Amino acid sequence: MEGSNLFYDQLLSGDEQLSFTYLEKKLREIIKIPALDNDILRSLGFYTKDMKYNNAASIFADKNNMFGVDIVRFGNSINEILDRETIYKNCILEQYDRALVLYRKYYQYEVIEGALRERRERLPESAFREALANALVHRDFDVNAHIRIAMFKNKIEISSPGGLPSSIKKEDYLNGTISVLKNPIIGNIFFRLDLIETLGTGIRRINQAYRDYDIKPDYMIFDTSITVELPTTTVEYEITGEESDIVDALRGGRILTCSEITDKTGYNKSKVLRLMKNLTDKKYVSVIGGGRSTKYKLR
Repeated sequence: MEGSNLFYDQLLSGDEQLSFTYLEKKLREIIKIPALDNDILRSLGFYTKDMKYNNAASIFADKNNMFGVDIVRFGNSINEILDRETIYKNCILEQYDRALVLYRKYYQYEVIEGALRERRERLPESAFREALANALVHRDFDVNAHIRIAMFKNKIEISSPGGLPSSIKKEDYLNGTISVLKNPIIGNIFFRLDLIETLGTGIRRINQAYRDYDIKPDYMIFDTSITVELPTTTVEYEITGEESDIVDALRGGRILTCSEITDKTGYNKSKVLRLMKNLTDKKYVSVIGGGRSTKYKLR
């Protein structure tokens, strides 16, 4: 398709009877259209040249045969599944909304202080919304797999089927310097509904949501998938007593060498290195530099 300058959402769907109740509701709410008619469907790009529904139409239809979103909430380990919901064969906008409901259920809470009720979040909603929208818009729909949203105590992982377009390098993706839509019709509708920006600013907007926190998002880019890891900003370290001594030594934004940590904790070098490996594996600590100049800091 790349060689022919074609996109999956532009191809003939094969579905002839489609309804768009959910899409119409969203367009009424946000764009204030009076009703969804054929002219609007045409302006959204839902038809081929032969006036047949394309894949974009099926993806926004109330019922379809498309893969969707698989959401799993884990407990203390991946063997402890507390909740699971698979949302598919329905409008992509409904998938977005229902995933957002589960995020709010598990990562937001209310605090009552005097006469005021304040909503707080364990993870920036703006970052979750951006990562979710990007996963839905840029996924490879011809891959028979769901977007996977894994919810943990200390993070959310959003994994989208399909790697980067061949014309985009990892650095371009991370810096948001070049924007290439895999599914331009879908991206245009998400833009009209104010769910994404079209200028490739998704990663920058996610990072912006964490600007006031020491802990930052992580991005894992593979040939067949892209995963965005969003850490909670209220971290509860799951560590041993000895590991907590290392964490205490690094608190306050300190960046220390192994020797400096041994001085603060009283542990020998081999023990500090062993404990440090445990903490880096848990992604509580970042490693800076290498060799004798290696330093450590809390993530």
